[in-house]
Amino acid sequence: MDETENIFSPATAKALEWPDLKALVAELAASDLGRQRVHDLAPLPGTDELEAHRRRYEEAGRLGGDGRLVPSFESSLGELLERLETGRPPLTGADLKRLAAMLRATGNAVARVRAADPPCPGLEERVAGLADLGELVAEIDRRLDRRGDVKDDATPELVALRKRIRSVRDDLYRDLRGFVREHGEDLGEHGGHEHGAGKVYDENVRVPLLVRLPGGGDGGGETGAGRTGMVT
Repeated sequence: MDETENIFSPATAKALEWPDLKALVAELAASDLGRQRVHDLAPLPGTDELEAHRRRYEEAGRLGGDGRLVPSFESSLGELLERLETGRPPLTGADLKRLAAMLRATGNAVARVRAADPPCPGLEERVAGLADLGELVAEIDRRLDRRGDVKDDATPELVALRKRIRSVRDDLYRDLRGFVREHGEDLGEHGGHEHGAGKVYDENVRVPLLVRLPGGGDGGGETGAGRTGMVT
């Protein structure tokens, strides 16, 4: 009988109802990644590794006294990471915001581990190789709003483009208002056509505004199911 069997024998697994126990613990995980890690748990190869896991578990429990290390993630992080790796289908803005949330949670957890007093050497060893991706998170937050849409001020070029669009739109609306307000039309009245330049007939100087009131109301003649009033 090898050392592994001494630590966790088939009889022990049966007594603990090992699959059901893992399923119960997995429900407490913060994400689908954590749940999968629990389901993948297997007996450890020796007492040294068992002791190392026990120390990390105690350290995590001590840190968790100040609040859980990571928040709960309802959406699938495993699927998100797979799409990030394969590029199929490409990530959307909303996906990038989910990625930023995951990276932010990871960074906060790492910071708590490194700032722990007393220290948590077992957990520090596990997070030692993790890169600081705070700048990437900040860049995503700067360029995308909470829904994942590009912000109006995401780049200087976009700021200039949106400013130009607003200017063109305002000019167009101003011109349309001026045209409707200031121009009448001759449609053959008084022998004239179009603008009737130089004439002061009502057709040239007064422009009708038609207002249709659904369901009735004060106005002019009957038109269809509603009523239409004309203001000049």
